[in-house]
Amino acid sequence: MHCVLVGGMPASGKSHLARRLSKSLGLPLFSKDGIKERLFDTAGFRSREEKVALGVGAMEILYYAADQVMAAGSPVILENNFESASLPGLRALLERRRCQPIILLLTGDPAVQPEIYALPVIHYGLSPEHMDFPGTITLSSQTLSAMIGDILSSLRQHGWQRMVLLNSHGGNKPFLHGLAQEWRRRFGLTVYVMDTCNSLYDRYAAGVMETP
Repeated sequence: MHCVLVGGMPASGKSHLARRLSKSLGLPLFSKDGIKERLFDTAGFRSREEKVALGVGAMEILYYAADQVMAAGSPVILENNFESASLPGLRALLERRRCQPIILLLTGDPAVQPEIYALPVIHYGLSPEHMDFPGTITLSSQTLSAMIGDILSSLRQHGWQRMVLLNSHGGNKPFLHGLAQEWRRRFGLTVYVMDTCNSLYDRYAAGVMETP
């Protein structure tokens, strides 16, 4: 039995090639990033440690799903960056199913860098808990949702496909993470929310109560 391994550097076109191969060859495709995104939508993560654990879980699911399909006699296509941590599981899978891998490694052009644009900072967010502090300005959830939604809609019309929201305020976390999946469905964008405040808060502000 053969299986196709599609790997390579970020932004080299691994996912696009794997999907094209799956469609043209009629083979099932399993993608670690695809699994990880669905785990994030359902379970999420609140720290780097949990993010790493999510990635390990996605890798285990990738190999488990591939093993079940191969046990039924079907070749598969696996798409992953295949870092060193993932190789023992891959070797075990190939040996167990006596599979001869066809490896497609995409290196891309090192001189070409992916285009990453940084938008202006949104200085206001959800801070109703701070309204007892004079000078605090807070937005309603409806206003913030509409503002971010208009930004995402505009970017989608201009061809953007991915957006990372860097959140630095703890009060925004439940709101942003809760709406990320809805924004994905509504605008057809891949939307990630990363909280930059966690490590600083845990290190410097643990035990400090924010009261007037």
